[in-house]
Amino acid sequence: MTLREQFQRSIGNLAPFSTGEQLLEVSHGSQHVRCQMVALDSLACAFTRLALTADALKDLPTEQLKRTAE
Repeated sequence: MTLREQFQRSIGNLAPFSTGEQLLEVSHGSQHVRCQMVALDSLACAFTRLALTADALKDLPTEQLKRTAE
């Protein structure tokens, strides 16, 4: 299962909420996503922090990281 599929499944398993915060973390190999969510409903989610770490990205130059992020 890909990182995206794991993330989508994890969000799908959460109950909707509009107060408080929930931390969502998923990993696939050396890729890790950490998302600090502050709201979730049937249409969208809101978050204050989203981080992706991956060993494959650690040695890339800044310009290439910017293009990857876009």
